[in-house]
Amino acid sequence: WFACWRRRLRREATAGAEWEHGSWTDGANRNDWRYPVSLDYGVSQRLEVGAAWDALRVRSPGPDGTGDLTVHGKFFVSEAILSSYPDFAVDLRLKLPTADDRKGLGTGRTDLGVHLLWGWKANEEWGITTRLGRVIVGDSVGLVNKWELGLALRRVLVPGKTAFLE
Repeated sequence: WFACWRRRLRREATAGAEWEHGSWTDGANRNDWRYPVSLDYGVSQRLEVGAAWDALRVRSPGPDGTGDLTVHGKFFVSEAILSSYPDFAVDLRLKLPTADDRKGLGTGRTDLGVHLLWGWKANEEWGITTRLGRVIVGDSVGLVNKWELGLALRRVLVPGKTAFLE
C-alpha cells in the first residue's frame, strides 16, 4: 500500500534563468540575472512543500553571489488535483534572508507572500497556469509591498518529464 501511495505523490526539481533590467535604489540601468533551483514534494494529494534558492545572481553593475532561500506550502483546494484539471491552489511563501545584504544580493529581511493559482489543460500535452499574488516585503529601504501576476505554460515531453516556461 505504501508503494502505491508514494507513486501518486508528486516530486519535482526545477532549474532556470530569470532576467530583470531597470533602476533600483542602489543603481541605475542595471541587469540582474538569477539562476534559481527548486525542489517540491507532494506530502499528500492536497499538500505540497518545497524550497527555492537563487543559486547564483549575476549583476551588472554590481557584485555577484548567491540569493535568498524561499520555502513554501501549497494547498490544493480541488479534490484529485494532481490527476485532473481545472485545478485551484493557494501557495504560502516565506523568503528567508540568506543572501549577502551587504552586497545588495538580498534585502536582509523576511518576506511573506500568498499566491492563488488556477491551472487547466489546453489538451493532453499542454497545460496553462495563472498566478496572482501579494507579497508583504520585509522592512527595507526602497521596497514596498507588491502584487505579482504570472502565466506559465507546460508541455509534456515524455511521460514523467515536462518542460515549463513562466
